[in-house]
This record gives sequence, C-alpha cells and structure tokens, in this order.
Amino acid sequence: MKKKVYYKLTDKNGRTHGGCQWGEGVEHKAKGKGVKLCSSAVIHCYSSPELAVFANPVHANFDLQTAQLWEFEVDRIVSRDTLKLGCKLGKTIRRIRMPKMSIDQRVEVAIRCALLAKQDPTFVSWANKWLSKEAGAAEAADWVDEAAEAAARAAEAADWADGAAKAAGAAEAADWADGAAGWAARAAKAADWAAGAADVDIQAILEQVLKED
Repeated sequence: MKKKVYYKLTDKNGRTHGGCQWGEGVEHKAKGKGVKLCSSAVIHCYSSPELAVFANPVHANFDLQTAQLWEFEVDRIVSRDTLKLGCKLGKTIRRIRMPKMSIDQRVEVAIRCALLAKQDPTFVSWANKWLSKEAGAAEAADWVDEAAEAAARAAEAADWADGAAKAAGAAEAADWADGAAGWAARAAKAADWAAGAADVDIQAILEQVLKED
C-alpha cells in the first residue's frame, strides 16, 4: 500500500525533541506503547506545510529562519488533534521550501476560527472591524482573550475556560507582549481552542487567508 506524505519540522540540524536525528531517507519508529500525542508513543507530523508553520510557536517553537521542513512519509496516522498528527513509523524524504506567514496572517486565521465558534455580537463586531482593518493596533491585545472565550462558550467545558484563563493570565501576558513570537503563539493557541470547540477546519482557513495575500 502506498504511503501518504505528510510534513515534519526539524531544527537547523535536522533534529527534533530529544535530539532525534532526521535527514533525507531517515526513518524512525516510535518507541512507546499506545497512541497518545506528545509522548514517546507517536511521532508527530502535520497535514500541510502551512499548518506546520502555523502551529510551530506552540509546539517545537523552532526558529523558522533556520528550521528545516520535510516531506514525511507515514505508514498510517494513529492519533490527531486540531493541529498535529501522530504516527508510529515515519521517514523524512526531502527538504522543501518553508511557507512564509506574517503575524497579521496568523492573527487573521485565529480570528476567523473564533468567529466560527462564537456569535456574541460584541465579539463579532470587533472581529469584523479587525478583519476590515478598522480596529486600531491598540485594540489587538484583546483579541486572544475573545478567541479563547469563544472556544470556552462554544464547548461549554470547564477545561476550555481554565485554559483560556491561564493563557490570559498575568504571568504569561508579559512574555506574550514581547515581539512577534508571542503573537504567533497566541494565534495558534486561539485557533486551536476554537477548532476544538466548533469543529473548525484550520487548514481551510489557512488556505483562504494565504490565498488572499
């Protein structure tokens, strides 16, 4: 059976978590038992180059100026969440070009995801203003709280609310205020919450936003 190609990010030396070395034609098998993501039971990958780049700030957080993106051959996907996939056996085939994604594009993806999860009139009005570039830069700091709240309300689950509260907490706010990396992480987290809450197809929204520009 023909193996399907997915995508994998590594650091500039072709390595991932724990120093696992990848390269052209290099294959690895997960050592752990089960199919739990973020464990030794699976090897992580992504369904598209764009999703790999979008999710990077809340996953491996590689420096995208030097990171490597690979076509990744997989036997089968055994687990998934809104952003990443897990397999038992995978092989990096060849390096490919890293998609370019601006901070504004990342923020737009998150807001569009949140709009599908939340219909509160105040948020919808604010989001539409942002998308039409009417909202000022000073208002942008509020968007991640709104997106997280959207997921919390749509899912009606306590853990979503807890996650949103922690994300907006003072301890993390200071770090997120610093530079583009903080905005990129906020975008990925908010889109992830919204997707989990309302069955949002982040890939489709990514394609829409990137195509517009």
